[in-house]
Amino acid sequence: AAFTTYLHPANRMGLSIGGYYEGEDGYFKNQATGKKQDASEAGGARLRWSWGPTDVVKIDWTASYEHSNEKACPYYLLGNTSDFAQGYNTAANGAAIGTLEQNRPSTYRRGVFNTGIGVEHRLPKFTLSSITAYQRLDDRLFMDQDFTRQDIFSLCQKQHANTVSEEIALKSPASNSRWTWTTGAFGMYQSLRTDSPVTFYAEGVDYLNTLIGANLPTRPAISIAFTGNNIPFAARLKTPSVNAALFHQSTVKLVGGLSMTLGLRLDYDYRKLDMTSGAEGNGTIPYHFGMSMGPTMQFATDLEADASLNSSLSHHSWQVLPKGALNYALPRGLGNIYVSVAKGYRAGGYNIQSYSDLSQQLLRRQMMLGVRQYSEQVIRQIPHMPDAVKDKAIAGMTGVLDRVTPQAPDASTLYYKPEYTWSYEAGIHHNLADKMLQLDLAVFCMKTHDQQIARFAQSGMGRVMVNAGRSRSTGVEVGLRSQLAHDRLTLTANYGYTHAKFTRYDLGTSASGTRVDYTGNRVPFVPQHTFSASADAELPVSADNFVRTFAFGADVKGAGSIMWDEANTFGQKFYATLGAHVGATLAGNVQLNLWARNLTGTRYATFAFDSMGHRFAQYAAPRSFGLDVKWHF
Repeated sequence: AAFTTYLHPANRMGLSIGGYYEGEDGYFKNQATGKKQDASEAGGARLRWSWGPTDVVKIDWTASYEHSNEKACPYYLLGNTSDFAQGYNTAANGAAIGTLEQNRPSTYRRGVFNTGIGVEHRLPKFTLSSITAYQRLDDRLFMDQDFTRQDIFSLCQKQHANTVSEEIALKSPASNSRWTWTTGAFGMYQSLRTDSPVTFYAEGVDYLNTLIGANLPTRPAISIAFTGNNIPFAARLKTPSVNAALFHQSTVKLVGGLSMTLGLRLDYDYRKLDMTSGAEGNGTIPYHFGMSMGPTMQFATDLEADASLNSSLSHHSWQVLPKGALNYALPRGLGNIYVSVAKGYRAGGYNIQSYSDLSQQLLRRQMMLGVRQYSEQVIRQIPHMPDAVKDKAIAGMTGVLDRVTPQAPDASTLYYKPEYTWSYEAGIHHNLADKMLQLDLAVFCMKTHDQQIARFAQSGMGRVMVNAGRSRSTGVEVGLRSQLAHDRLTLTANYGYTHAKFTRYDLGTSASGTRVDYTGNRVPFVPQHTFSASADAELPVSADNFVRTFAFGADVKGAGSIMWDEANTFGQKFYATLGAHVGATLAGNVQLNLWARNLTGTRYATFAFDSMGHRFAQYAAPRSFGLDVKWHF
């Protein structure tokens, strides 16, 4: 449900107020709880005020607030990753898709407030404009991070962000016919605080004990296990950022219908990370564990370790981002032909979810150092043993323990670098058949350096961003649109082909001694083919009838194939869905629209990943129907 009203409280002044509420029961049931895992509800309000105090000054103010509350992460367990590697459990072999079972249902709640004011002043030689904006974001994500019925571990991430930005621009007057230009400055500051406690439950504690025990020496035999059944890793991470830029763009008409556009942007980006992590978020509460050793020297005790990890990092960069384009306007308004080249940039950042991996590494290190210190004390206190024998025993003991003691964690590994892209494009927008058919055709090539790719951490505990060497994406996009029968029938068709592959992505030799080189593989999350086609008709009935107009249509959409990992071991094949709608406009400005989506009942993954030895997938909505009602008054 939604409403909007438009008011005119004074001359040269306009005011609009609106609001909405929407809710969905969801499609996918969590078998562990018996409730839908993708249900959601959201609501909000909007306000816009415009005032033109003079003929050359315009002021525009907007404000909005939105609140949403939804179930999250409806991930289906498909099977064990090792089984897929051997050809088992794959959809191609006709095996079962799997089930959705999370003992601690994932949820996401968000509140966003936005406001901004824009001022435009038209002067004889230029137009001065200013846009000031502010955003307040508060959200909470609770995630069952093992995504199964097992009670292993969860994440409860809370974020509080305040963002303020300002852009001031000068534009050439509309009367300029040969040279048009825009120049200005932009600035943005964001303060972001993230609280991210990760909690391991009983089965998660067993999992950690197994990981630690797998690396312990057997001569002498050492056993280590946490004494509790609930282990928290908490952190407070502050990641303020600053972005500033100076920019200019000029378009000059050359000869005939040929024009040239040149632009330049000088961009500065600053990122900082202040991290405080440990038990209960401050490191004051230690982790308790028990250790035992035998059989030569038999002793056992309870120890404690501190996994406080405090760090401060900062990175900044300057970028010069040029762009250029040539455009030729075809005669008689038949369209245009263009070529363009531009450099793009995406800032780096910090993988804040990975702090728990560093905390666990530090905890394992502190535990082993504690075992080493205690063992040395025990050996020193053995009566009637010569000091030389004690020294030899201690040296042998510490040598064994040093080999299984992790290195001190390095917080700088949380940082991922910026991404740089050079984009080349050529195309045509052409009106055919006496302008009854519009053709859009473009070919492109994108060369990316240090491409940012999202993947799950090797530990399976959280998603991280990594820099994936170099890649090249080439492709073509074509679109057709036609309006027939006096604009009562609209036909559209669009197709895109993208070949995106890594041109250099060699990770060297893994810890197991296997060579890892993804050079030549396809870039994940990029569909190779995209396709859509639609036919929509709107037929007038009579202005005097209860039914004023009648509308109907159908569409088909498809995409694929899509790879889900850099190794190209699994992906989503090409899929297509069919939709349809039928509607009418009734007397009293009432509009009805009955729609159907995914009539083919196509089951396809919108996202899939491997985590902790399991493979998961999220699926698109199944066949669904609905009715929209709009009333204009």
